[in-house]
Amino acid sequence: MNVYLDILEPIIVECLSKMGIKEKLIEQIRKRLLKLRKDILSLNKDSEECKFLGFVHPRYKSSQIQVEATGDHFFFEIPEPYKSELEDKSFKFYSHTRPETNYHQELKEFISKEYPEITHINDFINDCIKTTANYFLQALRNGASKHNNLINGIQSVVESEDYEQLDIYTFETDYFTYNCMMEIYRQLRKRKNRFIVESFEDIERLKWFTSSCGVGGFVILDYYDHEYLLVSKRSKTAACPQYWHFSFDETFDVRDTTGIATNLSIKQCLEKALQEEVFIFQEEDNNKRNVTPGLIVAGMIQNEMRFEFELFINVYVHLNNKCDFQEIIDNYNVAPDAENENSEMYIIPASKVSAFLRDRKKVTPESRLLCKAYEVSNKFIYKILNRI
Repeated sequence: MNVYLDILEPIIVECLSKMGIKEKLIEQIRKRLLKLRKDILSLNKDSEECKFLGFVHPRYKSSQIQVEATGDHFFFEIPEPYKSELEDKSFKFYSHTRPETNYHQELKEFISKEYPEITHINDFINDCIKTTANYFLQALRNGASKHNNLINGIQSVVESEDYEQLDIYTFETDYFTYNCMMEIYRQLRKRKNRFIVESFEDIERLKWFTSSCGVGGFVILDYYDHEYLLVSKRSKTAACPQYWHFSFDETFDVRDTTGIATNLSIKQCLEKALQEEVFIFQEEDNNKRNVTPGLIVAGMIQNEMRFEFELFINVYVHLNNKCDFQEIIDNYNVAPDAENENSEMYIIPASKVSAFLRDRKKVTPESRLLCKAYEVSNKFIYKILNRI
């Protein structure tokens, strides 16, 4: 359905400009977009483990999001007893070239203020680091695929007053440090929850814990004017193992540039996610697929196990009449990261996805919430088309 808006938009705007009512239509659409934003954010009342923060748009455009690397970095040193074997197993180290920063001291001050009962903060942090190092070492010994890539943590996020622009400020870290921070987060949250995020403004005071940014969502197949969602079951080695989840979910990292090392790009991360996890390319593929981004919402996953900023983006894949669903599944199964990320893939009619997820015990909270947002957004699009 999203593709029709792309086709009709320039035609409608040109016609209405000639009729002298372009401004009136723009104002009406602006009001409807504000209503869509309100409706989608209202879904938060039914979700404790995942919250939408804002930046709600029925169709994602890369120009709407600017990502700026601040030059700050935050790394934990891998403990000496684990280094040799991890290095033998091709586990990369980065901390030796990045000295401690004020992030380390600020983290200790946060723990001291919010958890005064922890009197030996250095020991507490070091225990969490050792637990994380041991986790990676045991996983690698058992044959799991574990890598320590450079990734981008989220220092702060600013939404423009008109809700049209999102500015994301990042710091450099690595996957090992992110996992250390998740262990620290889990241990602290067991004591008391000081990690409530209800707006973008709340992120900066917890920046050490937002040590990664996810880009994930559903692939929506537009086939014979009907829509189907691709739903995956996470593999045993992925985050949230054996949980039903999105079609794709990628971590934003330093590879996601537009050719200039400091020019970070969410669009590049989205393309990487589609190619590596579900084998979709955003350009036309032998005239079979035309791929367009759809609904985007920014939010926070904040349950007992995870604390992560994520950009939820749905992607439409428009299929011609000759392409059958089994071919789609077969293509997804040969994606470079398919085996590591997903154990099952189902194509489900859009009208039945909510019931499908409701009937499963192990479903990620973000996939439940985004499914509801998709349904709200779809109603919005149909209302717009019916008025044209």
